[in-house]
Amino acid sequence: MLKMIFGFFIVLFFLAGCTAKKNDLLFNDFENNQDKFEKIQKTNKALIKQDGKTTGFITALYDNDTKYEKFLVGVYAEEDLKKLQFLLDGNNALRVEKLQNSDNRLDKIPLKNRWSKYFELTFVKSDLNVIKLQILNGQIWKKEIVFSKIPNYLNSKDNNIF
Repeated sequence: MLKMIFGFFIVLFFLAGCTAKKNDLLFNDFENNQDKFEKIQKTNKALIKQDGKTTGFITALYDNDTKYEKFLVGVYAEEDLKKLQFLLDGNNALRVEKLQNSDNRLDKIPLKNRWSKYFELTFVKSDLNVIKLQILNGQIWKKEIVFSKIPNYLNSKDNNIF
């Protein structure tokens, strides 16, 4: 009986040692990915629908820059995207740069794919706490994505995160 109890404690000791190492790895992984979690919180999406059918989607990451309002935007749509226009609260962008899928700036985007076209947008800095990014594709569709500069989780109208 004493040998069984002693054996049980030896096995328990080895298992406890293994789990402690795994927990340390999990905490290290969490700390390393904290930046990605923050980026997900600053990412919004919109679906492009025509005649009740989803024909594309938009993901936009708000990058809180000190001098400008910056966004990394990915657009996937079935139709041609040659007439894209980007507005922030009705104002045109200062700069629109189309990014290649291999661009290292896209590493900031937590939700990306190889089928979307990506753009870096730069706008004049806004004093508003809630800003609206409008994306238009000619007369075909128009989407508006709302961003809050301060955490506004409790006042969100949409319970859907993604």
